Amino acid sequence: MERPILFNTDMVRALLRGQKTVTRREVKLPRWADPASEIEEDDRGPVATARASGCLAPIACPFGVPGDTLWVRETFAWNIDLRTADPGPGEVFYRADPGLEDLHNDDGAPLAWRPSIHMPRRAARIRLRVTSVKVQHLHEITVDDIVAEGVRVPVDREGNPLIRLTGPHPTIDFIDPAKPHTAETFLRAEWASLWCVTSGRASWDANPLVWVVRFERVTLEQAEAARADVARYLQQIETALDWQRQGILSAARRTAKTRLAA
Repeated sequence: MERPILFNTDMVRALLRGQKTVTRREVKLPRWADPASEIEEDDRGPVATARASGCLAPIACPFGVPGDTLWVRETFAWNIDLRTADPGPGEVFYRADPGLEDLHNDDGAPLAWRPSIHMPRRAARIRLRVTSVKVQHLHEITVDDIVAEGVRVPVDREGNPLIRLTGPHPTIDFIDPAKPHTAETFLRAEWASLWCVTSGRASWDANPLVWVVRFERVTLEQAEAARADVARYLQQIETALDWQRQGILSAARRTAKTRLAA
């Protein structure tokens, strides 16, 4: 199955460099859940109270299961109006690519960047295959996973880590001056700052349950082949169900004829 997933420009660049192989997304209450309920965790994973039954029910991961494909939505621009046609080379521009600051459309107009949420599947260039899904609390992330998230600590020319003192959620806010400063200190500060920029400080402070989705990048051809395999599998199931329904219907007709004859 294919599903869309949004990444900001910095994370798209990390994907393209091969530096990002996992993403964390906060577990949200599904539509079927009681709005007043809280997300809990049991041996089935995250659960919530169902509005209809009042019972705890497992929450399915909206990013799929191992083997599913994710197509990446990113900030983009059309070179021409292609709402009714598939894009070709040079017809879609991606904000994550370098050297596009002064680029214009063929008609001379500046590129009109569109938010990633509006990207249609036909314009997506990145496909990811889900390799594993698990749940953990946000602050349980390891240093290895921070690196796998694509996080890097900026450094000066001498290789010294840089600490942001200003701007939204500066890294200085997440560094304890009373503790020794190590590489892990700066990595965790960068990770906390990144999370707060995308999800808010309240989310960070709440330490919510998050989906930990690991993936590998695949080519468009591999993704299309997987999609075709799924379609064939679903068709096989439908064919089997059709034969089953026809068999049940034939048996019912024979039973009816036997009763009428009697």
